[in-house]
Amino acid sequence: MKDDKKELEKWYKVYALYKDTPYIGFIEEFYDKLYEQSYSVWMKLSKLKSNENYEKYYILEDTIELSKKFLSTIDDDYPKYLNDGLNNGAIEIYDKSDLYDFDRNKINGKDKGAYFVVEDVKHGNVINHFKTISLPLEHNIEDVYALIHELFHSINASAFYDSYDFRLLTESVSITYEFILYDYLKEQGICSEDRIKPIEFRMVDLCKKAGTLAKGLTIFKNVKENIDTLKTISIQTSKEEKESIKNNYYTLRKTIEYYLGTLIAIINYKKYKEGKLDIKTIEEYNYSLKNNDELESLDILFDRFPSLEEIKESLDFIIDEINNSKSIIKK
Repeated sequence: MKDDKKELEKWYKVYALYKDTPYIGFIEEFYDKLYEQSYSVWMKLSKLKSNENYEKYYILEDTIELSKKFLSTIDDDYPKYLNDGLNNGAIEIYDKSDLYDFDRNKINGKDKGAYFVVEDVKHGNVINHFKTISLPLEHNIEDVYALIHELFHSINASAFYDSYDFRLLTESVSITYEFILYDYLKEQGICSEDRIKPIEFRMVDLCKKAGTLAKGLTIFKNVKENIDTLKTISIQTSKEEKESIKNNYYTLRKTIEYYLGTLIAIINYKKYKEGKLDIKTIEEYNYSLKNNDELESLDILFDRFPSLEEIKESLDFIIDEINNSKSIIKK
């Protein structure tokens, strides 16, 4: 009970300080639908496991070459975009094994995973947006998946910038291309389990996000039900307290973004395999989500979100693809 009380107080503080944000409003508006879906996804994927032992060692040149070949199947400008990023420093690549400090969660001050960031730098009255990709090398095929993922964040950043649903929609673009990359590797005869493992990892991660979200929504509901009692709690204004509350809100926001972004990508991939979505129109499809005149918030996006039945069908589709690929490889 003591731990439950601490959790309620923790998330009450998040609610009290961030109740006017789109994400809290989104949860309040669609709590029942979001809980039902996240809980169902979590249960459906709960038995999945990922194996991170890769067979082939990839040097940087392998990763770059394979990435360029894949990108050229989508748009001739994309390999050039990758080259430009490598030459002008917008893509920062370093060796994780050389720099990783096992006593910390950082690599010489950097996050230990790949990431993309847009930084605003103001010169007088002009604000410049600098896009940077950071890629710590794992020296396996995961590097290709990570580079493609972050590259599409960079490619699509200008379309989604300054929108609070920016990350959700760019996640759906980037993760969709992870699935398309998986298909490309399969077509190229790369039949080892290496190409399957990043997709398995993505599904396991989706399961974790769904479980975290379902649990968080339960706590959020308890906060709302006990709001009169919780209002008596004093919210400290110390720097440490504010930072802690901010981090908790950030975790909630990121969980929603990755959870929904991944689901959109899985449904995109199923449509692509069924011939309902062409590889060259995937970006246009995702752009239409952002540019639709009626699409002004996550609320409207989620209201148009596929039914639970379609989500389950898409998850079954991916699971069957993974299992069938493994069976072929073993033969």
